[in-house]
Amino acid sequence: MHAVWSKWSPIIERSRLATIAFSGSYVGTVISLPVSGLLAQNYGWPSIFYTFGIVALIWTVLWLSTIGESPGEDNRIAEDEINYITSSLGPPSPAVSSSVVDELVLLL
Repeated sequence: MHAVWSKWSPIIERSRLATIAFSGSYVGTVISLPVSGLLAQNYGWPSIFYTFGIVALIWTVLWLSTIGESPGEDNRIAEDEINYITSSLGPPSPAVSSSVVDELVLLL
């Protein structure tokens, strides 16, 4: 999620959005444990794996078909919003040349 938010969220909003995203894992656990018990009781324990596997596949298809790699590559986002996000990210950091990496390796 950090990689997604690094491209999609303004710096000032990033910590709040990351907190909401990572809270989803805890909410998912709270919901999935009772649902797993009901599935096992009514349909047998394999139904837990089939149910959550199908939900994961549906989520993956929705995510990949809805979200672009970056705001500039997404067809559903307004130009004003793209400009707001990209301008708030600041200039890209300069790439580290291989000679600098080689020097650092020698120092270590």
